[in-house]
Amino acid sequence: DHLTVIGGRFEANSGDGLRLLNIEGAVLNQTAFNLNHGSGLMLDNADGVHLEQASFTSNTVHGLHVEGSGQLLLRDSELAGNGEFGVVINHSSRSAIRDNRVHHNGGAGTPSGGIWILGNSTDNVLQANLIESHSDPQGAGVWIYGPSSSNLLFGNTFRSNQTGVR
Repeated sequence: DHLTVIGGRFEANSGDGLRLLNIEGAVLNQTAFNLNHGSGLMLDNADGVHLEQASFTSNTVHGLHVEGSGQLLLRDSELAGNGEFGVVINHSSRSAIRDNRVHHNGGAGTPSGGIWILGNSTDNVLQANLIESHSDPQGAGVWIYGPSSSNLLFGNTFRSNQTGVR
């Protein structure tokens, strides 16, 4: 199940840049997910994935989409200019999103923003992130949509968003 990618580039693919399905313990460092026509990286039923020093920029949908997964670590990365959200955490738990720069995500006419936590996602931690410039009328730095619970946000900076946390 283990996969290690160091210095990889997933760019301009017609769907997602990389889709990891039913995997455990993947490590991706210094990896770029840019200009893909789906999400930059899709994690589906993937547990214990560690991402550090990654870039998720200018993807048509989301930078990072986490679905039915747990124990993700996203650290020291940039998520910018993606069509809808920088990060989506759906039906996922025990993820840590730390020390990232999340900015300028979203487009006109759709709910959009920095980070979206939804679908009964629990026990996720957002810590020490810079979340800024999500100014679309339906945009927010962070969206938390029920029935998600027990998620913790601390030490984050919310700047120049339509709404900081919704």
